[in-house]
Parts: sequence; structure tokens; C-alpha cells
Amino acid sequence: MLLPYSEIHANIPDMKNLLLGLIIFNNFLFALNFDQSRHLLNRTGFGATYTEIKSLGGLSRNLAVSLVLSGIRSEPVLDLPSWKDKSLDKKAQNELRKEWAQELKEWWAGEILITNSPLTEKMVLFWHDHFATALQKVRWPQLMLRQNLMFRKHALGNFETLLNAMLHDAALLFYLDAQQSKKQAPNENFARELLELFTMGIGNYTEKDVLELARALTGLKIDNNNGSVVFKPGAHDGGTKTILGQKQRFRPADIAQFLVSRTETKRFIVNKLWSLMIDLPLPPEKEQSLLKIMVLNKNQLKPVMEAILLSDEFWHEKNRASRIKGPVDHILGFLRTIEYLPEELQPVVQALRRTGQDLFDPPSVKGWSEGNLWLNTASMQQRIQIQKRFLRGMDSLPNLQKLEAGAGSDLAKVLLPLPPLKRIRGTTTEKFNQLLAEPGFQLY
Repeated sequence: MLLPYSEIHANIPDMKNLLLGLIIFNNFLFALNFDQSRHLLNRTGFGATYTEIKSLGGLSRNLAVSLVLSGIRSEPVLDLPSWKDKSLDKKAQNELRKEWAQELKEWWAGEILITNSPLTEKMVLFWHDHFATALQKVRWPQLMLRQNLMFRKHALGNFETLLNAMLHDAALLFYLDAQQSKKQAPNENFARELLELFTMGIGNYTEKDVLELARALTGLKIDNNNGSVVFKPGAHDGGTKTILGQKQRFRPADIAQFLVSRTETKRFIVNKLWSLMIDLPLPPEKEQSLLKIMVLNKNQLKPVMEAILLSDEFWHEKNRASRIKGPVDHILGFLRTIEYLPEELQPVVQALRRTGQDLFDPPSVKGWSEGNLWLNTASMQQRIQIQKRFLRGMDSLPNLQKLEAGAGSDLAKVLLPLPPLKRIRGTTTEKFNQLLAEPGFQLY
């Protein structure tokens, strides 16, 4: 039986109070504790200070995730190197380029250390690994810097826009020999990696698709004066190509939209974003949900990342302390946690190189091998030596004492996702040496 309008109107305040109560209860039920706050900040960044961890305590998952995502930057905090606009003069001395390369690596390490949006730099590193490009082959730091800035601009933006930008990125074209591609002899290297590593993944295309895509990408040339990529129609194969079953006169400008429109590409990217944050398998129904979000948001990645961070799998205990830190997480994450910015970043960059993650120089087009491959007997010894050197040889003691005083009984929880195996005691430096020697310090 329908209620009279007056009775419905009279019950509206009660209904509002009920809804408000449910919202408050839900937020209370999913309010973050200290361990969950640290988990969110460490997965979406590099280390976390005690103050940052405490600031999320008591917030709902939704609000905490929203705060992390709202801080995404499109530009760096630090000023760009002075040589950023230097022309690609082939007569420039190699020593000058080596100097610029070192400055570039120190610049990015510094950006990671001082940024107010660690998630931004996490995504820049993710895309650097996804579209792996090495300075050793590209040679020009200016081009690698431009690529790095592009990753930041599109960190969690539109994937189609990012892919189109990468198809016209001089550093990537240099690295994959695309500038050598000719109408009479298309270079297949760029086309193959575009399908295998950047968009669809193995098993979703044929060798014929690679050959046809290589034809479609002809005509892209690098201006040796300023490093821009231009399309030269005369160097392009203007004939009809058949790629993934579609027949048309594909040009470079058509490729990003065409590939991103494929469900295989969306699935590939969704799975990579999931793997960035979660070590548990992506359930089929959750995959479909993420694909739908990507479609509804027209290839915008931020809503996809939000759904991943709000998933039960992200917060599951099996997804905590389940990942071995890479060198950037291990070294720069610790320095961020103690809020210490070294006056000289050269030792930091060298430490990253020695432990296997040389910024701007991934080992191959497949990027860095992660997980258990980060650690072996030699690399573990190097990590321990580096930790001791930072604690002993650098003037970071005031930062350590400040963290110890602020965190108090939570000190171990700030640095470790697992309880320490031994009792931690002694002087400030001794305590940190013990904590950093804990197996749990290698995990996040």
C-alpha cells in the first residue's frame, strides 16, 4: 500500500539520518590503521614519513585513496637542467654528454626525493619501464629528459594520448631504430615492440600484423637539430595495409587510436596497472569491471587506478609485505622516510646503479626484471654496505633522531611491514642499523 505524501515527507529526515549513519558506519568500518596507511603510501610511492602515515590514520579507504590520487602532478618540482634545450650537435664532445647524463640521473633522483606526489614519480618510473628506453643507446640526455617529462604529463591521464606521444618520441624512435625505417625497407623492430610490449602482448597478433604495422609507421623522421619527430609523406608507404583484420591506408597518426580501441590493449594495460599495485591474481570479473571503467572513461587511467586501490585485493593481508623492493624503493624510499636530502646525489645514483636500477638505463627493451631477481648474495651485500654507508658517512643523524623521537614505539612499524625478528635497542644509529638489517626492510 502506498503511503500518503504527508507521511513520506515526514519520514524524510529519518531516512536522511539513516543514510548518514550508514555512511559514517561504513567509513568507521574501513578506517585505516597505521599498517594500512603505510601500505597505501609505500605501494603508491617510495617510502613514507611518520607524519604522512599518521595523517591517513582514521580516514576511510575512499578518502585516503582520493587524497593520494588528487596530488598527481603534470610537471616536476625541480627546475630543469640548463642544457635541456641544447641542439643535438654531433660535434659536441662525448664528455659533455656524459656530464649531462649524470646530471639527468641526479635530477630525477632529486625529484623522487622531494616531490609532494610520490605516486606521480611511481607512474613515471612505471612508464619508463613500460616504454623502456636506454640513454646508453639514445646518447642524447635532452631526448631522455623530454620523454621523462612526457611520462609525468600523462602519468595517470589518457592512455591513447600517451601512446600517440610515444609514437612521436625521438628517444624511443632512436632506441628502437625506427629512424632507419624506409618505405622500401620498413624496420620491424619498432612495430614488433609496439604490439608485444607496449599495447597487446604476445599471442594477440601475427607476424603479418607486424610487417603491415611497420609499413604504417614509415615516414617518421627525427630532426637532428632539435630532436623533434616529423612526418614526411614522401618517406611513407601510402599503400593499403591490413592490420589485425582491418584494411585501410594506415598512417602513423592512426595507430594509437586504432590499437587502444582494441580490447586486447585495454586488457594488457589494466593487467599491468593491477600488477603494479597488487600481487594477487586479477579475478576475471574484476578484470571485466576495470575494462568497463576504462571504456566508460574513454581510456583515462586515473579512474582505473582508483578502482584498483579501492579493491579488496589491494588491502588483503596477502598483498602486504609481498614484494621485494627495487633499488629505487630501497634507497630513495629510505631517504624519503627519514626526510633526508643529501647535498650530493652522485653517491645515490651510483648506489642505484650498483644495485641494479640505473635510472634512464634499463637493461633491455623489456625493462628491469623485478621480484626475486632483485636480490641475490652479491646484491644483498651491496644493499647492506650502502645502508651502513648512508648511516655512517652522511650527516643524516639529526633526521634519524627526529624520526625516532616522533615515532617512538611505532619506529619499527614505519620502516618494516613485518614485526622485527630481534629486539631493537641501542643508540639511534644502532637501532636503524638493526632495523635496516631486518629481512622485512627488503619488503613492501
